[in-house]
Amino acid sequence: DNLREALDWGLAAENPERGRRLAAGLAWLWHLHGHGREGFAILRRAISRDPTSRSLLQARLLTGIAIVADTADPLDLEFDVAQRALELAVEHGDEQLRSLCLRLTAIGQLYTDFEAAWRLNLEAEQIAQQTANGRLSDSGRTLRGAILHLRDRHDDGDDRTPRRQILLEL
Repeated sequence: DNLREALDWGLAAENPERGRRLAAGLAWLWHLHGHGREGFAILRRAISRDPTSRSLLQARLLTGIAIVADTADPLDLEFDVAQRALELAVEHGDEQLRSLCLRLTAIGQLYTDFEAAWRLNLEAEQIAQQTANGRLSDSGRTLRGAILHLRDRHDDGDDRTPRRQILLEL
C-alpha cells in the first residue's frame, strides 16, 4: 500500500521524475509476485508522463513493461517494447541494460524464430560476461536450455557443448 501511495503521489506530481524512477525500479516485483496487470498500468502511466523522452529512465520503464509482459500478457508487446528499450540502451551506452533488452527480445523470438532467439541470447550472454553480471549470465543459460528443450535437443543442454557449434546445428 505504501508503494502504491508513493507511486500515485510521484506520478501525479508536477515533476514526475521520482515516481517514474520508482515505477522503473518495481518491474521485477510485479513480475515475480504476479501483479502484472497492476505493473502494466503503472508503467504505462509513468511512460505517459513523458512519452517522447529518449532518456535512460525511459529505457528502464520500457524494459519494465517487457519484464512484466513476460508473465502478464500480451505476448507480442514484450518484443516491441524490448526493441524500443534496446535502442535507447545502445544510445546511452548502458551495456547491462542492453544485455537485458537483448535477452527479452530473444524471449520474444521464442514464438517465431528459434535461431534468432539463440543468436540474441548468445549476444546478451557475451555482454553479461563482459560486464560481470552474474544474474544475466544465469538467465542466459536458462534461456539456452529452454530453446534446446523446445527443439528437442536435450543432450546439447550440457555446458560442455560449444554454443556456437549448437547454433550452426540449429
